[in-house]
Amino acid sequence: MGIDFETLKKEQNMQDTDDFDFICYLAFAQKPLTRAERAEKVKHSDFFSRYSGSAREILEALLDRYVNYGIYELENPTVLKIPPFTKYGKPAKIASLFTGTNYADSVKELENLIYMAG
Repeated sequence: MGIDFETLKKEQNMQDTDDFDFICYLAFAQKPLTRAERAEKVKHSDFFSRYSGSAREILEALLDRYVNYGIYELENPTVLKIPPFTKYGKPAKIASLFTGTNYADSVKELENLIYMAG
């Protein structure tokens, strides 16, 4: 509470580290993974092979946003209102592209895989 992670991470030259990894580093001296390292592990899993077309592209774009901006990008539904997501339509249209599965469940699974990669 009241801790500015971004400032602390900048002081440690760890801006590309996920908040979870940064906390583990501070509390337990555990070697942190960067967001890019976590994303790379997800890319090598079979997660994306279960999706095709636009649904897969959307999940890949979400993973890219995670690498650049952090986990909150996945959890924020307003992210679907900015490029590159707008090319797929409005959020309701994007959700409908996930046939046989649910958009929210797919994003939650992606988030879980990010944190299992470690």
